[in-house]
Amino acid sequence: MIKFLHITCLLLITNFAFADKLVISPSLYIDYDSPILIYHSGDTLLVKFDSWSFTHEDIDPKTIYQGIDLSGLERDFIESLFVPERRKDFPSWLAALSTEQAESLHHKNADINIKDIKNIKLYSSYLAKLNEGNIFILEERSVHRIQVKGDIEFYKGLLESIKER
Repeated sequence: MIKFLHITCLLLITNFAFADKLVISPSLYIDYDSPILIYHSGDTLLVKFDSWSFTHEDIDPKTIYQGIDLSGLERDFIESLFVPERRKDFPSWLAALSTEQAESLHHKNADINIKDIKNIKLYSSYLAKLNEGNIFILEERSVHRIQVKGDIEFYKGLLESIKER
């Protein structure tokens, strides 16, 4: 019985000693504090804390827009949401779609950031009036979207917690 109590206490201590890590790809992980809820539904993972939350999903280029398959263009399309000059090489219908999507994502007053982690690009924006941020991670073989609901401090903290494995 004493041995059982010692093992139980040791397990409890080690549980609190480590930060949680969410591995989002072979190259990246998110380092975060213990959430109050982790929920998975379909292709989306929700991680909820007391006063903020974030979702993670892998973007499927065939389903970004109903009826439009962006396979092979998904990286360029996501980049064009943050770097408007990229749209000049698009067909007019795709440039218009990119402009419309960019306006709905981050409007003109958004705090926009572009960050590199080796060969991986992170494009992000935060819109204070909605308390919402979006982080797009462009890897060689996949594109991820992380949506943050909460104050800018949480958004910035999450952006900084995306690290190389």
